[in-house]
Amino acid sequence: MRLGMAGLMFGISLLGCAVSPIAGPERSISKDNFLISQLAPAERYEELGPVGVEAASGLFPVSDSTLHKRLRKEALKLYGRVDGVIRVTYSHKTFAPGLLDWEQGRRVEGIAVRFLEGTVSMESERVTSKDTSNAVTFTGTAWAGKPDPEDAPYFGFTPFPYDFTLEAVTRTREIIVPHSTLYALHFDDGVPWDDLLADRVISGKAGEKWDDEVRRIPKGHVVYVGLAPLATDRKSLVGGLDGTPLPKELQGAGLDNPTVKEAYLRYARQAVEKFHPKFLNVGIEAGELARNDPTRWPQFEALFDYVYSRLKEEYPDLWIGISFGLGSLRRPDVAERVKPLVEKCDYLGLSFYPYTSSFGEAMGDPPLPAAPGAWREPFEWLRGYTRKPVAICETGYTTRDISIPTYGLKMYGDEKTQADYVRDLGRFARRDGWLFVTWFLAVDYDALFEKMSGVPGSEANLIWRNIGFFDSSLRPKLGWEEWRAVLAGGPKDDVDSGARHEPAPLVPQTRQDRPGSFQLDFSKAADVFTVSPGTSVTAVSEGPAVGTTSMQWNYHYQGQWIWAVKPLPSDRLRDARTLGFWARSDRDGQVFVQVEESGGEAFFVMVPVGAEWKRFEYPLNDLSVDEKKRQDGRLDASRISNILLADEAGVKGAAGSRTIWIADVVFE
Repeated sequence: MRLGMAGLMFGISLLGCAVSPIAGPERSISKDNFLISQLAPAERYEELGPVGVEAASGLFPVSDSTLHKRLRKEALKLYGRVDGVIRVTYSHKTFAPGLLDWEQGRRVEGIAVRFLEGTVSMESERVTSKDTSNAVTFTGTAWAGKPDPEDAPYFGFTPFPYDFTLEAVTRTREIIVPHSTLYALHFDDGVPWDDLLADRVISGKAGEKWDDEVRRIPKGHVVYVGLAPLATDRKSLVGGLDGTPLPKELQGAGLDNPTVKEAYLRYARQAVEKFHPKFLNVGIEAGELARNDPTRWPQFEALFDYVYSRLKEEYPDLWIGISFGLGSLRRPDVAERVKPLVEKCDYLGLSFYPYTSSFGEAMGDPPLPAAPGAWREPFEWLRGYTRKPVAICETGYTTRDISIPTYGLKMYGDEKTQADYVRDLGRFARRDGWLFVTWFLAVDYDALFEKMSGVPGSEANLIWRNIGFFDSSLRPKLGWEEWRAVLAGGPKDDVDSGARHEPAPLVPQTRQDRPGSFQLDFSKAADVFTVSPGTSVTAVSEGPAVGTTSMQWNYHYQGQWIWAVKPLPSDRLRDARTLGFWARSDRDGQVFVQVEESGGEAFFVMVPVGAEWKRFEYPLNDLSVDEKKRQDGRLDASRISNILLADEAGVKGAAGSRTIWIADVVFE
């Protein structure tokens, strides 16, 4: 939300509504329920400590991330979404030769605990206990790591109550917890700069609020945390909590000021350590800056790069992004300006209230059509803008008309249109593989609004006053049943938007634009290759799984090479290590697959394509250099400019025709 919500919530922290922690079971990792040696029988292992953790001998490299991933996968099978305390004890007596002191011994944490990488949050790596048998115990709180694709999309709410009362807090929780899979924490009311500048743990009212929020996180829910470095004007550096001014050290500082960057990194890091989110938004509606003050956008890019790169090193499985107002993002100048940062993010976060077109137009955003086009048209636009996973960080739809004379704004809504929007949210989320949807408020805040009357700027809060699924008397609206249907699985059928599109692919969703990857799934015409004269190519609703699409390539052999080529965005490939794709053909034969650098050097592999769908994956370093185009003989992924498919069978005398299907081309 852009205006005033932080002010509305100023009194909630005064309620003192402490909720008892929801304690999970204490679990130990033992050879009875988890055998590392079964996963890597080629290595030699020893039992370490009284808990019986199977860990490697000195032959095992602690940094072996491949094995860590395998262990994490097996651990999730055993524990699911583990919740509670895990204790692991190591015995110094059985450490491999060479691990002769405690500092070296701590490296075994990389074997025995970090197999739950992305799932276990260690409070610290300090030794928490020693005993006379030279044993060490590490304790950490278990939480779910990066979501499995089949779990998404998640649907949830913020816990904002509809009044400054304990009853409102309790009733809001009773409504949202059983009817959600995601718990959204939205911190848009200032930053505790004083603590951060002093490199202290967040304390005072902010610390108490965070402690309360942690206790209220429902067991089994995915957590999303949103943080805001910008004030509600979405262009200036936010002040302290509850409207307090910036510290003197930061007054007049740019977003790229080194002190600002380091302090904000500490803020984000403490949020991750405290709440263990799967999804972190380090800039609530920060994308609005690209519209509101374009000259300062590079400053925010520098802030984001600083925070993202360091958090990613510490939490590689954490999804990190920022959010944009979908209305302003559709402005051509804004879309172009922010695209480089969008592609750096792990996901594209969005703030979207489809009934607020008049507000957006006053700010220069493109107008939205009448419902349902007000949301369908922007959602369709997203499919052509980026392949990044989408996350609706906040949304809602008013069920009452709104008039704000001060701003000259009028907006319209009713219960039926809200219900239609909710239904379509579920359809788009599943069709396009969104990560999550956060409905901002569960209950209309009429009572809260009345208490805020007379506060400067409070009139703007009419915009979100009636977006709840329940009115102020807690009567459910039509949209509530639609929400429950969406949560239960909802309709996966396509949305009749009037725009032509192919069904969303299912297989690509399992690899959907993970950080550092690039994908061609042929769900849109722009993904299709250019082919040699006399041949044809088209996107078809056929693939290795139901609902997937592929590129169908048809040609006749005429005594020469047949080819298909596709330019690639080199800036998206710099971290790529492998090339993968699905393929099949109506006749057996090899296909020449080549990637070419911008300087002309080319690398290739011969792929045996047969009648059945098959997945092919090749490390880029294993591709052979084309000797006729050799330069330095080393493939630089950041310089890849195109991918070429070719068939030379015609040159060797093949006759007749051939059809090849290609699906889910992924560089990662």
